[in-house]
Amino acid sequence: MNKYLPPITCSLCVCLWIYALGWAFAGYPVYRDQHLGAALHYATSGIDLLRPVIPGFNATGTGTPQELPLWQACAAWALRIGNGWWGAATIISLLLFTLSLPFFWLPLRAEFSSPIAWLGLAFLLTQPVVFHLAGGAQTEGLALALLFFFIWSSENLRKQIGWGTFMLCAMSAVLLSLTKLPFLIAGGLAAIFRLVFCRETSRSNWLLLSLAGFVSILFFYLWNQWCEQEIQRALFRYKLVTLKEMPEWFFGSWAFRLDPINYLKAGWRALGCLWGSFVLVGLTFYGLYKNPRSLGACLFYGCILTTLIFTHLVFVHHHYYLMFAPAVAYLNTSAIFAAFPNPKKWVLAIIVPLLLLSLAQGLISINAVACGDPYNKRVGALISSNSSPQEKLMVLSHSWGGEAFLHSGRDGLSVEDSSLAENPETLARLRRLGYTKFVWISESPLLYALRVTNPGEAERKRGGFPVHPPISTSNWHPVYESDEVVIKALPAQ
Repeated sequence: MNKYLPPITCSLCVCLWIYALGWAFAGYPVYRDQHLGAALHYATSGIDLLRPVIPGFNATGTGTPQELPLWQACAAWALRIGNGWWGAATIISLLLFTLSLPFFWLPLRAEFSSPIAWLGLAFLLTQPVVFHLAGGAQTEGLALALLFFFIWSSENLRKQIGWGTFMLCAMSAVLLSLTKLPFLIAGGLAAIFRLVFCRETSRSNWLLLSLAGFVSILFFYLWNQWCEQEIQRALFRYKLVTLKEMPEWFFGSWAFRLDPINYLKAGWRALGCLWGSFVLVGLTFYGLYKNPRSLGACLFYGCILTTLIFTHLVFVHHHYYLMFAPAVAYLNTSAIFAAFPNPKKWVLAIIVPLLLLSLAQGLISINAVACGDPYNKRVGALISSNSSPQEKLMVLSHSWGGEAFLHSGRDGLSVEDSSLAENPETLARLRRLGYTKFVWISESPLLYALRVTNPGEAERKRGGFPVHPPISTSNWHPVYESDEVVIKALPAQ
């Protein structure tokens, strides 16, 4: 079986590239608007790592730093070379993810063997959330890559105490904390569990790992202070985004945490994101049962505890399930090794079709088809044809990352209602800043259809459909009107 696993795994990686680039060449790349928007702004206006700009987040385009915008900077370089083609950002994500795979493979080879490590890669690459998001024009692929690097470096630090291994571990911890803090906490807790379960540890192991954690938290604190300071400069910012301003969004209220329905929904979402089929769930927990102190088990414990900390953040964002991906892949591999220490060809003949079927089922479950939704492009074309590049727009939609601005090529401000434009004082300020039109956009019909089929969403109504601008705006001059999009000129001062 040894000679078959490397080409099979490499073929799966090629399939992941084809999947991501296929969406990009079709004109519908996988992306998150706030990340791609910041990269596009960098590509046209220059890179400033301290002040990434999310389109539409505030009225003057000041910086909106959240994670350290390393991916946005790399993507901006690619977007310049690709003449603004969004697929160039996809290629950057694919490269970063692919180059990180050896750091996932090496700890698995050290724990088992080279063939088993190749099988582990196959389990990773066929997880629906990994297959769908690893090549997306967004920061999640980089966060997963940094998690692999941290896992590898912390394992090296455990086995080989030295300043070189410490520096690598500390560097990976710092970068991961500034990209996705929950990913670092999950990996850090896993490293602690490894030291607890390992009999051959010393004070130096604990000291250096603790020092790496302290350095990363210090950098996170300093970065978070800067983010809050910079974001406060925003004029008419769209929404609260910092940890200090909205802790319940990150951690969840007690009512949210104690509601068992939320855990059932999260489990259902995890099934689609990480496994795609109930068969693989059994495989994962069999691996946990057989090797409760393995690297995969420690990662799994770390992810569970991290979820109990950032409960709301993880439950409502399917991309945060990516932090479970290496744990699930390691445990599945451990289960196969426990059941078949020397697996034969027939084991592979069963596993590979099962993984492919589970992947297909999982992609359906996580609504991957939503990437091909033409609605936002159509709305962007409508806005573009009913405005000029010099105009600034106020947009009320169902996206806080500037979706309408990305597709229309226009600049402006995202809002939650029309109150700013109805107030004479704020209207005068907006007019002086160049704002001329107000746009109402209803929720995508495809997105609504996909969401309404989710558990507990049967009574959900399509957001903002049909569009009904407030009566207070009835005297504003209409530029374009339909049930889905309304554009009106702002009244004169």
